[in-house]
Amino acid sequence: MNIKKAIAPVMMLSALSASMAVVSEEAQAKQPNVVVIVADDLGSYDLGFHAKKFQQAEDAPTVISTPNLDKLAEEGVQMTRFYTSPKCTPTRAEMFTGRNTIDMGIQYATIYPWEQTSVPLSEHFMPESFQAAGYDTAMIGKWHLGHTYERQAPLGRGFDYFFGHLNTNGDYFKHTVQRSPDLQRNGVTAHEYFPDRPEFNPELPNYGPFVLSHEAVQWLQNERTDKNNNKKNPFFLYVPFKAPHSPLQAPAELITETDENGEPWETPERATYAAMVTAMDTAIGEIVEELEDQGIKDDTIIMFFSDNGGMIGSGGASNFPLKGKKGLAYDGGIRVPAIINYPKKLKPGINDQFMSAMDIFPTFATATGIEALNKKEFVGEDLWKEIKKGKTKPREESLIYGSNDVVGDKHHFAVIRPDGMKMVQTVRTTFEEQEITSELYNIIDDPSESVDLWGTRPQLQQEMQEELTEWRKRRPWAGGISRTVPQAGWRAPADWAVELKLRSSNLREDDAGYEDKMDNIYGFLNVVDNPEALFFQDMKYKKAGVGVLKYE
Repeated sequence: MNIKKAIAPVMMLSALSASMAVVSEEAQAKQPNVVVIVADDLGSYDLGFHAKKFQQAEDAPTVISTPNLDKLAEEGVQMTRFYTSPKCTPTRAEMFTGRNTIDMGIQYATIYPWEQTSVPLSEHFMPESFQAAGYDTAMIGKWHLGHTYERQAPLGRGFDYFFGHLNTNGDYFKHTVQRSPDLQRNGVTAHEYFPDRPEFNPELPNYGPFVLSHEAVQWLQNERTDKNNNKKNPFFLYVPFKAPHSPLQAPAELITETDENGEPWETPERATYAAMVTAMDTAIGEIVEELEDQGIKDDTIIMFFSDNGGMIGSGGASNFPLKGKKGLAYDGGIRVPAIINYPKKLKPGINDQFMSAMDIFPTFATATGIEALNKKEFVGEDLWKEIKKGKTKPREESLIYGSNDVVGDKHHFAVIRPDGMKMVQTVRTTFEEQEITSELYNIIDDPSESVDLWGTRPQLQQEMQEELTEWRKRRPWAGGISRTVPQAGWRAPADWAVELKLRSSNLREDDAGYEDKMDNIYGFLNVVDNPEALFFQDMKYKKAGVGVLKYE
């Protein structure tokens, strides 16, 4: 036997394997980091670079200073037609799943502290795919996607590391929700931020946005893991700020009397809101500066957007020149500022592509080269090619959104066709009847939705109404709605992190293995065997004399 001939193929195979290992490692090293930053209830007008486009308008509002976001926009791609749901929870669920929240039963829902619901556990979350691809995954900020059991919380949905709060609407200085501490690190209350705790550290920042930027920088410096060759993994960092959501709170030294042009703020609410937005901008600047200091900013995709439109009036925000506000289906409630910054691959510019929060998961999967491990089909579209080339394409399907009033008896719907025709529908329901008001706009020619075309396009109106009706039928009959009043006897837990552990300890371990049943255990009936289930459920109530329902 010729030993040299026998050994040669083995050596070649070994060399090939080593080469493939090197190539694979280099490919992995080239995978970009991802940082997703989300504002909460930010007005579409309220970024400096955007407001300056409208300064010649006679009724233009005051301008808020946001130099760091202005720079990200100047060096990145401004997505001018980015859409979200009208409220917090559905938008975040759309982003993480790439799917429409009507199918999950939470399109109309904001998860309040007294609710035990969540995004169905059968839904696959974007950080789970990044985690499986070898990324370090971290979340610093507001969750708002389920807080009753650990499986609903960030560490159960793809994040290696979590610092932040489970709920919304908390105090920016006390870090409490319903008077109970809601600030934790990996399941343990962050006692160092609470003055009444022995572990309190007065050297730490105490204002919400600065707490989050401090913790994000600390994670970037200290918490990322090393590979065998001492090179750090790529990372997926999610930083959802609570600002500038109510309550309107800011350090007194940040609240000014005038805007950057010397114009007095219109109201005290706008003055405080402006301070909150500027503080958030400062916090974002600190995170970006850390990326620059580590020499990794050019290798990092940074995306910024707001979860919905701003709350005008009492909330201090402005969506000028768009019509409407948070919670409504006009563009002021669902068309939000969005920036994608990735110097290595994206040329600065403006892109008018219709894009939604549902598109982020499939788009970033392509941008980073990871495999999306979702089992349920994406509803969102992969738009990386369009973003990279600065082009647009018609969407494959209409964008459809809905919400219910936090206080009141109305539902609000929007159907946005790929050509820019938009139907806005308001459904007012009482015990006696249902009143439907419909409007039609061309949001390409009329972005302020000032000219109602309803009645001029009967065929189009009928088609859009059919789209909306079919979309509404997809909602599971056990889906949630916003419940602003807690059930009788509800009390906030003494500590939200502790409560999460206590509730989770009450579940049987074998429950966790039956993912097809988990949606029932955790609050939502996600699977509708019969797509007409909602319709027939409503008919049952109608026969019982609950009300008159009109399906047209």
